[in-house]
This record gives sequence, C-alpha cells and structure tokens, in this order.
Amino acid sequence: MKHDTNNTECLLRPEIAKKELLIRNWRPGDRFWPAHTNQAKKIKELLQDIHISGEEKRLWPVIASGDEVVWVKGLGVRRDFHAKNGAGVLIRETPLGNSSAGQG
Repeated sequence: MKHDTNNTECLLRPEIAKKELLIRNWRPGDRFWPAHTNQAKKIKELLQDIHISGEEKRLWPVIASGDEVVWVKGLGVRRDFHAKNGAGVLIRETPLGNSSAGQG
C-alpha cells in the first residue's frame, strides 16, 4: 500500500472545525479512518503501514477534536470529515509562506 506522507493540504468540514481542535502527538489506542480504507484502524498500525518508526513515529502529529482524531500527518482528514464541494477549513503541513508556487 503506497501513501504520500508529503500530503500537505486537506479540507476539513466547517462544522467540525468550529469545535475545539488540538494539535498533539498520536496516543496508543487512537484510531483513524483514512479516505482510502473501508474501516477505522489504529494509528499505530497505519504508521507501520507507511514505514514510520522510532522517534519519528513517537512524535507523529495528529489533530483531535475531543477524543476523535480528525487529521493525521500524511494521511489527511478522516474519511467522514472531508469537506464537500471545496468548502471547508484548509489544513496544511507547511506554512503558506513556504510554498514555492509563484516564485521565480
């Protein structure tokens, strides 16, 4: 299974983004439902699938709303929280100023 761990942009449904969001490291027992799968899976297993290990794995960031993980670095927004029709809250892994678009 191939994943793009450099996936830098995702749209989160606006009603989810209105809740308190917390950027944190994943925790044992956290589950996530990537867009490319049929069911939720433990984040530990998802990181193993994309060959993330060691210190990098321990510090892997997620965004949570309460106990629900809504975004995982490299995996994007949770399957059922994707914005529809391009209207949503943009989540980027890199600051807007670091984009190479339009430079030259």
